[in-house]
Amino acid sequence: MGTNGTRCSDPINSTKSVMLVGSVDEEHNRLMKLCEAYKSAGWRVTVLGMDRYKKRQKRYTKDEIEFEYLVRGYGESNWTLLIGYSVWVACVVLRLLRARVDLVHVFEMESGLAVAITAALRKLVYIYDVQDNYELRHKWPLPVLALIRVIDHHVVQRAAWLIVPDTSRLTGVFSDFRDKAVIIPNCPPDDGCNGPREPSLVESVRVLAMGHLAERRGIRLLLQAAQELPGVKILVAGSFPRPELERETRACPSVEYLGWVNWKEAIGLGRRVDVIFTFYDPQYTVNRLANAQKWYDAMMSSTPVLVNREVLASKWLEAAGVAYVCEYSTAGIVSALQEIKRNKTEARLRGERARRMFESEFNWDNMSKRLLSAAEKAAFGAAGAQ
Repeated sequence: MGTNGTRCSDPINSTKSVMLVGSVDEEHNRLMKLCEAYKSAGWRVTVLGMDRYKKRQKRYTKDEIEFEYLVRGYGESNWTLLIGYSVWVACVVLRLLRARVDLVHVFEMESGLAVAITAALRKLVYIYDVQDNYELRHKWPLPVLALIRVIDHHVVQRAAWLIVPDTSRLTGVFSDFRDKAVIIPNCPPDDGCNGPREPSLVESVRVLAMGHLAERRGIRLLLQAAQELPGVKILVAGSFPRPELERETRACPSVEYLGWVNWKEAIGLGRRVDVIFTFYDPQYTVNRLANAQKWYDAMMSSTPVLVNREVLASKWLEAAGVAYVCEYSTAGIVSALQEIKRNKTEARLRGERARRMFESEFNWDNMSKRLLSAAEKAAFGAAGAQ
């Protein structure tokens, strides 16, 4: 038995058990990083996920982590996903009603709703992990916004903890639950390869664009800048939600496209470039409040970042001397890349400052300790402020 009154997932073994629930799969970098943290601390880890493109087996075990894909298909960013999420909520509720687990760690509102419904029907302890506040993602019609706020309030109210990447995300509904908040920036572990960087040619400037490769992340602006400024080389790694933007990127002669890359490899790609591109379309509130994993990946790899001025955290990054900051435009990108091209020594110094920030604070070793402390308190002790 877990001390929270629920039975462990293995009735014979008394190992602590956690179930991670999110409408993602094992290509989701943050999910896998959390799985590794729990596993390393002695937890038995199960993932309930969504196989959006029907690429995986329904159940399997990999590196001692059990994966169950409850829903397959529906893709991303399309109208059928509304149906998919409805099916997902129902499947998660049915699965959790019979789960024997000490703790549930759930991602984002569409999954949090299912976990909160289950918690109303049976005893279930859970942590609510939100990287992008749902109410900030779009300019929702007022009735939809009101519904989102009601759901999020219900989910957070029942949660033991609320994990967010930055205090700026404690807005809207979440501002009423600061006593439950655990701030965990999405920092990487040290990959142990902080050796010499690939030499940079004087006449070129190399840029890394990775992760979620969407137009609202400025990718098309970067491609346009590469056409205007000779010598720009763009290394691209990640996935495109829109096939037309992927085709445009692949057709650009300045681009080397790696496709999706395992997160353990992706966090070190910064060593191959002069700067990491982290643009966020400022017309979306959630983008202006961004706290990007790529910033911390850049710190780990001793690489400066390029971020648009409209992002609130750009002021902090600029003051720390680890970023190039410009307006959200093609002209802004061209100007920043010209500055890097003229002074590679300054780019290297900004990267070295970033590495010192990683070593002193913004690393996964520090963040996983916060996570595991919150998990232990939730599952086996009284939750409270941290």
